[in-house]
Amino acid sequence: MPRYEYAVRDESGNAISGEIVAPSRHEATRLLRMEGKFVVRLNETQDPQAADAAPQQIGSSRVRQDQVIFFANQLAIMVDTGVPLADALQASIKDEPLSGFRTVVEDVIEQVQGGQEFSCSLERHPRVFPRFFSNIIKASEASGLMGTMLQRAAAYMTQQRETRKRIKRAMAYPLFMLAFCFLVVLILLTFIIPRFQKIFASRGVALPTPTQMLLHTSNFLGHNWILVMGGLLVISVGSWYFLYRTSTGYRFLSWFKLSVPIVGAMYRKAYITNVMRTMGTMIDAGVSMLDTVAITRNIVDNFYYHELLSRVEERLQKGNMLSDSLRGTNLIPHTIVQMILAGERAGQMGPVMNRIADFCERDLNNAVKQSTSMIEPLLVVLVGGFVGAVAIALMLPVFKMSQIAHGGN
Repeated sequence: MPRYEYAVRDESGNAISGEIVAPSRHEATRLLRMEGKFVVRLNETQDPQAADAAPQQIGSSRVRQDQVIFFANQLAIMVDTGVPLADALQASIKDEPLSGFRTVVEDVIEQVQGGQEFSCSLERHPRVFPRFFSNIIKASEASGLMGTMLQRAAAYMTQQRETRKRIKRAMAYPLFMLAFCFLVVLILLTFIIPRFQKIFASRGVALPTPTQMLLHTSNFLGHNWILVMGGLLVISVGSWYFLYRTSTGYRFLSWFKLSVPIVGAMYRKAYITNVMRTMGTMIDAGVSMLDTVAITRNIVDNFYYHELLSRVEERLQKGNMLSDSLRGTNLIPHTIVQMILAGERAGQMGPVMNRIADFCERDLNNAVKQSTSMIEPLLVVLVGGFVGAVAIALMLPVFKMSQIAHGGN
């Protein structure tokens, strides 16, 4: 019979660790909860021979998340209707064309038919099936609720996908406006302004300082456009490498997303929603608190939230409660910490975390709408102001020539 190593807290909040023998992880959790203990960590102990025989993770081709979501939903329906897992896996790729995802599922089928647990088969492809997915399946294998857990995993991934889409849509408009502004500037400096320069030169009028600056800029771009384009390319590639391939750049980008006016609040709420939704889904599925925090830490894409969850994991290992571990930071609002504390006291962490995630998601939707409504007029003013400044710089000599002509008459 399997042996499990546990770390729990009793009704007084004291940390207790030890081992328990039970036929399954679910049964071990149930026995500990019957004793009035809150499970923080529960890991099956393995002998060296079993550890050596564990399957090694292998790399997998990247696939679209939509394929994984459809796979999980389809599999959940078939498992719930009584179809054996191996047959359900076979049916799920029957109409799937030859692709990287089909190759991955075929490997999973081969492992399951060979006697390997479904969760272990999924762990062989971490780039296709994230760690939270395989952990939810592992919990379902112990509880016998695989169909329900697959539906939860699919619902979680769907919500995450929709959240990312909302943020991308909110940022698409300002990026489009910036690109449009750049294109307008390029057309003005390379095509329009040189024509005005010939007119001004033929009239022999002394040009105002703004007009001179504009003409000098146009001349520089016209004679050095290869150098300018090469410089922009180098700056773009260098910035991308710095922000996405270096730890300092990653930290700066994380700080920028949380601190930039208007959209900073939107990103902060998006990260909180992600953390709460992931933790709620994992806890509701029966995953231990320590594993939940570790998985959430690896999913969240921000240096400061990653650092926060690392500290939370350390405090949980020392026996602190989750609510206590989250105190003293401005990354998680105090009201949310109080909700988590209420969930801990009531022994309803999973449902409470999911309700918090629902609340945060509604708050995020409002933040996205608010950010978009503030960005749109701001960009219109900026683009209009720049184009207007260029137009004024071009028209000043025209006004001057008109005054000279009227004065001569």
